Amino acid sequence: MLVAGFLRLSHPEMVDYHQDQADLVTLAQNLVEGKSIPLLGIPSSARLPNSPMTVYVVAIPYLFSSDPLFAAAFIAILNVVGVSLLWYLARRYLNARVALIAGLAYAVNPWAVGYSHGIWAQDYHTPIFLLGLLFGMMGFVEGKRWAQALCLPVLVIAMQIHFAAWMYMPVYLWLLWVGRPRLSKTAVAVSVFLAALTMIPFALGIIQALGTDPTLITSIQAPARDLSLREFAKPYGYIAWLMTGLGLESYSARGLEEALLAAAGVPTIVWTLLGALGLLGILAFVKSRERWLTVLVFLWIFVSIVVFTIPVISVFPHYYVPTIPALCLLIAMGADWLLARLFSNRMAAQVLLYALLALIFVTQSLFNVRANDFLDTNYTPSQFGTGPSLRLLRPVQDALRAYDDIVLIGSDDWVDLSASGASVWSSLLRDSAACTRDLIVAQDFAVLPAGPFAAVFTPRTPESTLFDGLYQIGDPTTIALRPNEGSYTIYAVEQPLNWPQPLSAIAPANFANGVKLQGYAFDSGRITFQWTLPEAQALNYTYSLQVFDAQNNVLDQRLLDFWPGKFWCAGDQLITWLDVSAPDAVAALEIEMYRPGMAEPIAVLNDAGDSSPSIRFSVSGSG
Repeated sequence: MLVAGFLRLSHPEMVDYHQDQADLVTLAQNLVEGKSIPLLGIPSSARLPNSPMTVYVVAIPYLFSSDPLFAAAFIAILNVVGVSLLWYLARRYLNARVALIAGLAYAVNPWAVGYSHGIWAQDYHTPIFLLGLLFGMMGFVEGKRWAQALCLPVLVIAMQIHFAAWMYMPVYLWLLWVGRPRLSKTAVAVSVFLAALTMIPFALGIIQALGTDPTLITSIQAPARDLSLREFAKPYGYIAWLMTGLGLESYSARGLEEALLAAAGVPTIVWTLLGALGLLGILAFVKSRERWLTVLVFLWIFVSIVVFTIPVISVFPHYYVPTIPALCLLIAMGADWLLARLFSNRMAAQVLLYALLALIFVTQSLFNVRANDFLDTNYTPSQFGTGPSLRLLRPVQDALRAYDDIVLIGSDDWVDLSASGASVWSSLLRDSAACTRDLIVAQDFAVLPAGPFAAVFTPRTPESTLFDGLYQIGDPTTIALRPNEGSYTIYAVEQPLNWPQPLSAIAPANFANGVKLQGYAFDSGRITFQWTLPEAQALNYTYSLQVFDAQNNVLDQRLLDFWPGKFWCAGDQLITWLDVSAPDAVAALEIEMYRPGMAEPIAVLNDAGDSSPSIRFSVSGSG
């Protein structure tokens, strides 16, 4: 536990903090502050909403501190407890030597350490799963009724935290079968009832989401997966990585494998011995007298491999994080079999095996420590690279605490937006900033806040004549990240901004969602609209534009995305623009706005209180 605690808590600020983490934290903060009770978690990569259980667990540390470092430490401590649970499980049902080797293997495994202190669902479901598994063994193998009652609800809590964890349900079914002579119908009924209770918020959330957005189910789209032999082999390769500790550097820091290994100073070839011991462990379990445990461990490991071999969705190493403890058991069983059988009367061979295990565990510990040092000072670009850690974001956070209003100006690159967008900063600045929004240079939006604000150019913001000239006022504050990663540039904008193009006023059109269209410009084939925004909303609207000539013929028509509702701030001026065809013939415009999934436009109100489905007005200007 000391080794596990040191490796998981020695670099507290080396925690990735991207959009997934920030969105999860925001939901937890809302729950703790009593603003809302989330019934869904953040969307998965397949666009399927996660269970709110992901939020409920993370909310626990936020009861005591709003600092994400505290939450990361809480998750790290959970995983240290997970190491002790594996040791206890092995000690109770196998022997002390297996428990020691399995516990140490799990404590230092680079994959286990890497997925043990982030505010990410994959980082905190495994210790809960191990607790449920221990309850299952105590309940169904030993006949303890209280454990039978607690097993299923604890497992279901763990499984709700990440969809891939449902692959381990056969383990519970096997325990039920093994424990049938000792089964308490009352305890199992209580267990099923408690497990169902944990699922109620998720069920309510799905029902509520379908009522708000009927397209929820049809919009689910799993990442595509090809049918190549290499793709079929991925699950087996990932299991080999997770067992040996290899592969992490090539997965999370692509293109920097040699540099990372050199910095860590680790002879990783020796780690392959863990794979050999794991294969031997399979044989040791087959020969074990505890057949029920053999089947359990094999279900624990191989069901998820088989399921994810089916070519339906792409698979990633973090799907198999709950398998790591079982792989450590295989390693320990393999080593124990050698020591107890083949090397039982050979002291030199026993010393050599212990020395090799010690070398592996020490070098893996060094890898974990030195890899953190390396990643702290080296930019690792890729989808799964290590983005700016909390340590790197602290100076930016401190500089932005002085501002109530923040506009983040960045690129539409997914990696950049995920690492430096409004989701990240609204959660980090929750105690100081009332309004934080993203402005993407490549999109046709600009926002003019009603009062003083900070204009923040994120590290990968492309050049823009319009945006640079509009927001670059005065001397900036520049905060650099790692070499080649760029920097944050912060401008303090004290006075309200004016749009550089003259805008013509129209009779205000008040849409039922609070948005007001109040002006436009038409020049050189480009139509520019001036809107006033209400407070933020959860929905993302669309609006349609029809362009007419003097004879009322339709020259052009579009269905356009409006600025996302989560970025609205009361009183902001939003500027949107688009180019139209046949500009010389344009005489009138008509606009309607729609809620997501709805065919009927929302009402437009005039100052007299009359409503209509759209607004139409004549235009003037140089086409």
